[in-house]
This record gives sequence, structure tokens and C-alpha cells, in this order.
Amino acid sequence: MVRHILLLVVIGLTLFSCHRESDSIKTSVQNEFKIRVKNQTPYQFENVLIRFGGNENTYGILEPAQISEYKIFTEVGFPYIKVSFGDKEQVFQIMQTEESPSNGTDTKMKDQTCVIYLTEFNTIDLYFQQ
Repeated sequence: MVRHILLLVVIGLTLFSCHRESDSIKTSVQNEFKIRVKNQTPYQFENVLIRFGGNENTYGILEPAQISEYKIFTEVGFPYIKVSFGDKEQVFQIMQTEESPSNGTDTKMKDQTCVIYLTEFNTIDLYFQQ
């Protein structure tokens, strides 16, 4: 009798742990999104680094007008972006200034292109587009 109860407990724990693992895989896939970089400047980029939370990707050398391949991110948040070109580095860090509204809408990130361009003041800036 004790062996049967012990066997049922082991089976129950095994099924529970399998269910938990599949939930975590499903959440990871739901949060997955891709970003690519477009160099819309006259400069060659030695590297572009983009970080969301603890998830970071580097894009390597990008020639003017070149668009990189998409890279996968699994953590959402406020991005940190570092562009290296020539002997310069430009850092963009978007900071949260107030609590994000949570109204139950779909918060899944869509795939984006990070466009880096030259402003009229001869500085680089960026924006994201779908």
C-alpha cells in the first residue's frame, strides 16, 4: 500500500514538472521577437550591440545602406544600443520614466528594424520601424 502511494506521488511530481517546463517554453516563444539593424549613414559601423534585459546581440560590421540579418531576443524591456564607428561610440539607452500601462492588451513584441541615421546636425540617431 505504501509503495502504491509512493509511486503515485512520484508520477504526480513527474507530470507536474513536465507541465511546468512546457509552460516556460511556451512563455519563451511568446516573448520571442527579432531585430535587425539598417545603417542609413555614410559611415561604416564596426559593430552594433543591442541589449534587452539580459539578452544581447551584436551585429558586426555594417556598411552604409546595409541591413543586417534579424537576431532573436527573448526578453522585452528598454533597449541599450551601442554603435561603434571610426574612433567613436554612440550609446542609446531608453529609460523607463513612469509605470507602463497594463490594460490587458497584447504585449507581444513584433519584429523590428532599428534604423540608424545621420541627423541634420551631423550626429547619429535611431528609430524602430516594423
